[in-house]
Amino acid sequence: MKDEIKEIDIKQNEGVLDRAIRIIVGLVLVWLVFSFNDIPAFSWLILIIGLVLVVNGVSGVSFIYWLLKIKTTKK
Repeated sequence: MKDEIKEIDIKQNEGVLDRAIRIIVGLVLVWLVFSFNDIPAFSWLILIIGLVLVVNGVSGVSFIYWLLKIKTTKK
């Protein structure tokens, strides 16, 4: 038997405005973590959310959008 690896075709699913908003909000969250490090328990959560938003914005791919079959790109 031959094992087949199923390829997942993930294309860009975020529009320009969506990407810009994600990058800006993500960078603001990362900046807040390093500027106001008063609440360490929430700092890691805010940092992770900020980094995920930046990565999503830069790559143009949102996993949640992919699961829900949402596209904000122009056709």
